[in-house]
Order: sequence, then C-alpha cells, then structure tokens
Amino acid sequence: MRLRSDIDLEPALRRALESSIGLPCRVESASGDPQAMIDGDFLPLPRGMASELRIWSNSRCIVASRSQATRREFSAACAVSERAGWPVATRGSGGSAVVHRPGILNVSIRRRLPLDSQRWMTRGYETFLGHLISALELFAVDCDAGEVPGAYCDGRFNLRIGDRKLAGTAAHSGVRDGSRICLFHASIVLSGSIRDDIAAIERFEAALGSVQRYEPAAHVSLAQLLAPAAVGNYEENLSHAVA
Repeated sequence: MRLRSDIDLEPALRRALESSIGLPCRVESASGDPQAMIDGDFLPLPRGMASELRIWSNSRCIVASRSQATRREFSAACAVSERAGWPVATRGSGGSAVVHRPGILNVSIRRRLPLDSQRWMTRGYETFLGHLISALELFAVDCDAGEVPGAYCDGRFNLRIGDRKLAGTAAHSGVRDGSRICLFHASIVLSGSIRDDIAAIERFEAALGSVQRYEPAAHVSLAQLLAPAAVGNYEENLSHAVA
C-alpha cells in the first residue's frame, strides 16, 4: 500500500522513537561527508551523561564493515563504487556492506556501563530492539527480530516484518575514561528503491571478489507497509503514548 503523500514519515518516526526511548536526543542531518556522519557515533559522551540517543540521516554511500576494509581489493572496490555514484565509508562493526542514503533513518544509542559488565551485547540488543518495536507499534506495524534469508548484511538482530527485513542493526563496544561505552545502531528503510540499494551493494562486493546475490523481496520499506489509515491514526497513538 502507498503512503499518503501529505505525511512526512521521517519526522513522524523520529518523534515516535524519542517517545519510546526517552533519552536526550541529538538530531542530525546529512552533512555531505558520509564518513563524518558515521564517526559522529564515536564522539565522547558529555561528562556526566550515561546514555544518549542520536537520530540522523546520511548522504548516499556504501558503508563497508571493518573486515571488508582490510581486504586487498578494498581500494579498487571503493573506486568502482564511487564511479557509480556510491562513495564508500567504513564502520567499526562487523558484518557486510550496507547502504546509507536519504530515505534511510539511522538510530544510535550509546550507553556508559561499568568495565566488568557481562552480556552487554545480548542484553543491549534486546533493549534496543524493544525500543524500535515499541516505536513502530505507534504506526500499527508489528515487528520482531531475526534472520532473513536472502537479505544483505543478514543477522539474528535484524528488525523484520514477517520474512522481510526492515532494518539492520550493529553493535560496538570500547573503553573510555574507565567505562565501557556501548553503541547500538539501526538503519531503518523508510522509502526509496531497494533494488537500487542491492545493485549498489552487489557492485561493491563483486569488486571485492564476492559472488553473493541478494533478494529484493527479502527487504521492505516502512512506506510499503503503511496503509493511509495507519498513518492517519499516528498522531492519536502518539498522543496516548506521551500522555
């Protein structure tokens, strides 16, 4: 079903996320430098702040994982992708390549934990995904977490609708000022061409020597899911959530 043309989905979802998560929020728009936007997730947490929410967009790019960035073919693959209009940035987490672009909303939470924190990753993912699922419930969208065969950068912490992937997630942990700083990140597809995203990823990964192919039907955007009635009821749902 098509989204009503008079609904701006990105600020609506941002408000739902802020309501669900309830943390101090940093909202940032694409700066034109994709790598700088990704690196913004690793700025020091302000002194005395235990947690922070960042909701942000990025310019069109391929985001390569740390393992892909170590491949000897990486520089040549970056050149191939950039000639096709998809510059390459890198991230500190694992997995494989993903896309950032207008129409994809990035959500990052950082938390300061004791150095001896146990099971930080599993518990952190569960909490993070719970926030995302609660926010999307305001749009009458039912999500869960799990693998999606045929999706790019597949993993057990995908945010999915049935057997389709709506968002990929990633986690990273580092030590700073005597604390463990844990980052959890999601890229939620709001709108745009999933086929173009997959073509860009396959082009980049083929230049790295991969023969992996992905299925457009394994992915979905939020705009494809929302009936006009569901979006029309969003403001009422949100007002009840924050009352």
